[in-house]
Amino acid sequence: MTKLGIFVATILAAAGTCCGVSAANAAPKTCTGLWDFIETDCQLTWYGITLYGAIDAGFSYQTHGAPLDTRSPPGSAYIVQRYSRSSSRWDVAPNGLQNSFIGIKGTEPIGGDTSVVFALDAGFDPYSFKLSSGPGSAHHMAGTPQDQQTSWADSSRAGQWYNGNGYVGVSSLSYGTLTVFRQNSLTYDGVLEYDPMGASYAFSPIGWQGITCGGGNTENCRHTTSLKYRLNIGQARVPSLLPTPPTIDARLVGEISGRKWGVNGVEGSGGCGSSPKA
Repeated sequence: MTKLGIFVATILAAAGTCCGVSAANAAPKTCTGLWDFIETDCQLTWYGITLYGAIDAGFSYQTHGAPLDTRSPPGSAYIVQRYSRSSSRWDVAPNGLQNSFIGIKGTEPIGGDTSVVFALDAGFDPYSFKLSSGPGSAHHMAGTPQDQQTSWADSSRAGQWYNGNGYVGVSSLSYGTLTVFRQNSLTYDGVLEYDPMGASYAFSPIGWQGITCGGGNTENCRHTTSLKYRLNIGQARVPSLLPTPPTIDARLVGEISGRKWGVNGVEGSGGCGSSPKA
């Protein structure tokens, strides 16, 4: 079962890479109607603003699973956890290849090879449509006996309407791209670029746990207040990221989302005890 799943994921990833190269070589097409949207890979774009997203849903069989947690970004215990049951189970499987999300993005030329760029997106559970919230899932399970817990997990997604990316900036082919506000950490960018499984929750141990992308702390996989610069020089890439201290970032996230998850969440330590996710 595991080998078959990994094989299927590999084939899908290869197909996605192939299609991505083809799309890059062709100018993006804007949808002209509902049927055009269903039949082709056109973009939902109006006045330079593109609506985009993905819904990842399926079913799974786990020999040592745990019930679905609609707050948790992965939603299911794809890797055995402390709360995993000793019995097998069939269950729905959300976000196996990637976190379901919806967002907007755009590129607006302002002169020469320079453009204003922006992106805003939020991850959610494809069955309940709840915004992904790792700290929220941990808080909900506080005080629950271990053998009765659902598949909760810590994460840098904390239930905000911008729990994925939320940045704006300028981009130039000559001078690079400078963006501000909520962005992926450089280590998370590296995971997304070089993990053969694309940081999949279900098929990649690196994607399942957020220690790698957060440099030891899953809540640092994304920074809400940050300044990021990227420059491509031939085959080389030169990135730089200036985030605020993690404790300030975690405090802002907690206040803006209107939720409180106890001392650990407010101070940004995130010490809730489960394998963290991106």
